[in-house]
Amino acid sequence: MSKTYGQQCPIAMALDVIGDRWSLLIVRELALGPLRFTDIAAGLPGIGTRQLTERLRSLTEEGVIESVRLVAPADAPGYALTETGRGLAPSLAALAAWGLRRWRTATRGASSPTSVALMLWSRAARSGSALRLQAEVTVGQVAFNYAFTDDGVKGWRGRGGDQPTVRLHVDLDDALALLSGRLALEQALRSRRLGLQGQDADVLARVMFEAPA
Repeated sequence: MSKTYGQQCPIAMALDVIGDRWSLLIVRELALGPLRFTDIAAGLPGIGTRQLTERLRSLTEEGVIESVRLVAPADAPGYALTETGRGLAPSLAALAAWGLRRWRTATRGASSPTSVALMLWSRAARSGSALRLQAEVTVGQVAFNYAFTDDGVKGWRGRGGDQPTVRLHVDLDDALALLSGRLALEQALRSRRLGLQGQDADVLARVMFEAPA
């Protein structure tokens, strides 16, 4: 059941729904495609099964996520963001970019490939409007696709869609180092810590990973 908001401001209303740490991180994991319960849990170290179940139920009741049937790789139940939930993607990308300031000095720990993928999508949407290509970017072991079209840049988890014309591969820590400016793009390319394949791969790498001037 939806909460009673009364005279609260819009920010407070939003925080009532997704202000809880786990709720926002669940939305993050689903931001680039539907997942099974076990896959969501794998992306959220520390959350218990009961706690995850409760958060999923709450987000479903609020209309942020919905139950779906996943076709691949196996016919199984899963969860996906609704249209309302997908509207949170730009905010999540902005929060992830803001969080990089803390990552520069914090003790290294577990991070999420989806956080990196959202930041890459945000940079691509902002600076890659002239590109027309299908890109597959693998962060660690997780593949994400980005379609650069006249209607903007669309991103999703997995290898569905048209055959990629460009492929990039980077380890999770190296991706975060590139995005935060701790690792220079040219250094990553020389040392092959950022792998490129396909025409215009170097252009895409600069759009996604080069530190803003």
